[in-house]
Amino acid sequence: RQALDAEVQIMRRGVNTVAEAVHAVQAALQSEVEHRKEFELQATKLGHGLEELELEMNELLALKIKPRLLALEREASGNRLRLLATPTCSSRLKGENSADLYAGRRRSWSP
Repeated sequence: RQALDAEVQIMRRGVNTVAEAVHAVQAALQSEVEHRKEFELQATKLGHGLEELELEMNELLALKIKPRLLALEREASGNRLRLLATPTCSSRLKGENSADLYAGRRRSWSP
């Protein structure tokens, strides 16, 4: 009987130790779940922030590029008009496309 009681005591201590370990693991797992949720929330916020920043950057670039593009278009139009006003150029441009004109320039201006 005494041996049986001693064995029961050992078993109870073992079960108590396992129960304590299970409770500790449960608490750690619950803490991990909460940290994971917080991390995912912060990652989502960061992702949205990056998307907003990218949109703002694209808008700023467009605002900076648009005036430059308009200026370049005006300059190109002005150059086209000046080129057409040049007597040798205007006679060449009649009936020729730009590839023909370029080829002609290369032939006539080459040393």
